[in-house]
Amino acid sequence: MADPALTEEALAGYRAYLDAARLDAYRALPAAEREALDKSFAATLTNPVDRRMLAERGIDSDKRVRECLVKLLARRRIGETLDFAAWATGAGYRLEADEGVEHGQRVVGRD
Repeated sequence: MADPALTEEALAGYRAYLDAARLDAYRALPAAEREALDKSFAATLTNPVDRRMLAERGIDSDKRVRECLVKLLARRRIGETLDFAAWATGAGYRLEADEGVEHGQRVVGRD
């Protein structure tokens, strides 16, 4: 039987894992690629406050700017990541196939 609390916990953990993997891949880019991506990213920010935060503090100091960057990295498929089932089983969650839920798997327990 699915455990809603564990499912939410697993999904939150998976999202954090994806964000961290994408940011690690971004940081590992060669300088020229990263600079080009930085310029492209800055151009996507429509909020003047976000632009100022990026210019003054960079991505590591502002959560909202970092979240915007992670979305751009996801769209550009930067950062190899595990699929949900592989990540969840590695993190100790027990899953059951269910096509009606996010990622096609529901959490039924934790080891």
